[in-house]
Amino acid sequence: MDKKTLIRFVTVIAMVVLVFTLTGCVGKNQDDLRGTSWLLKEMNDVLPMSGTSLTIEFTDSQISGSAGCNHFGADYEMNGSKLNFNSLYITEMYCMEPEGIMDQEQVYLESLRTVDEFSLTEGELIVFGAGDLYLTFLPYDLNTVSSPPADQNTTVQAETPTEVLDNQALSNSGPPWKSHRYQDSKTGIGLFIPETWIVTGIVEGDHAVLQSYPEDKYVGGESREQGDTKCDLSIQSAEIGLEELVNQWKSSPMTTILSEQQINLNSGQVGLRLEIESLGPSISFVTELGGHVVVLTCFGDFSLVDEIAVTLNYLE
Repeated sequence: MDKKTLIRFVTVIAMVVLVFTLTGCVGKNQDDLRGTSWLLKEMNDVLPMSGTSLTIEFTDSQISGSAGCNHFGADYEMNGSKLNFNSLYITEMYCMEPEGIMDQEQVYLESLRTVDEFSLTEGELIVFGAGDLYLTFLPYDLNTVSSPPADQNTTVQAETPTEVLDNQALSNSGPPWKSHRYQDSKTGIGLFIPETWIVTGIVEGDHAVLQSYPEDKYVGGESREQGDTKCDLSIQSAEIGLEELVNQWKSSPMTTILSEQQINLNSGQVGLRLEIESLGPSISFVTELGGHVVVLTCFGDFSLVDEIAVTLNYLE
């Protein structure tokens, strides 16, 4: 008997025992998944790479999570022990470290696309997919799990950026458009964005997605329309230096640096502006703020990205 079959057998036995020992058991697994968050323990006995965390979180009708580098989301359907993820979408970042993280991410996402069954047993969530595929998850607390460089938890929910009240650090030549300030609560790092933009995919101390269009506009993987912009704000771990990060990009066969120039931020700090070709054109701004290397990578319409980038700042 292979391990997948054994796990399913044990799960069935456990559910039969529960039926005879608890009342109101019908639908219990479905109810238990709603509002829960899980951290990947293993994929077919293979542990996640050191320094990466792969997660999944359930709301009433959707999932979100981290694939190690990018954030993802999807709708889900459940009927008894049957489980399917539909219209899975992801963000568009490329991570260099640790080596192999993008390959692991692809395997994880492809595995989720094939999921058709699940079980809850002894505090673990196990989902089953094509062939003998199974993924084992452990519960985790959004507020206590430490964040690796790529990601830790993701709650893909749109949040209203903090209203601008007083910002002495921004020079008089601030953004020439009506704006809000988004500021990371853990690091104090923030920037100004147009007031119509939303902030989503927030991982405090690590990452946020800034975009000019509604969160659910491209859930089906459609091509981005003219005028739409999405920027990934990434706050790197203290161990990663600016020069090291840029050199990783330059040495990667997946990345072509089209141009590189120094920019001056309104705060007085200096940064780098790089035009990059990597699975499509993007512009990345890299600087050091508050002891962290900060990367702002933008896709789509680049007309405002320079003006947004120069407002990058650090406020205690």
